[in-house]
Amino acid sequence: MNHPLLTALFLLALSITSAHSEPGTDAAQGIVSLYNGKDLTGWTTTQPGNHDWSVVDGVIDCNPPGRGQG
Repeated sequence: MNHPLLTALFLLALSITSAHSEPGTDAAQGIVSLYNGKDLTGWTTTQPGNHDWSVVDGVIDCNPPGRGQG
């Protein structure tokens, strides 16, 4: 059987997949990384004395003072 719609969908999916798999840097593809996975370089808070934020095992962590349930 001839299924032109299925063929067209397959070709569209193939072209989208190949477009995303082309080699290149993130910056060249327009992707901007917000977090480097190591530290909070370049990050700021609206409260300059706020030291609640840190990086633990590559994950951004917030440890606010107080005993509130959360």
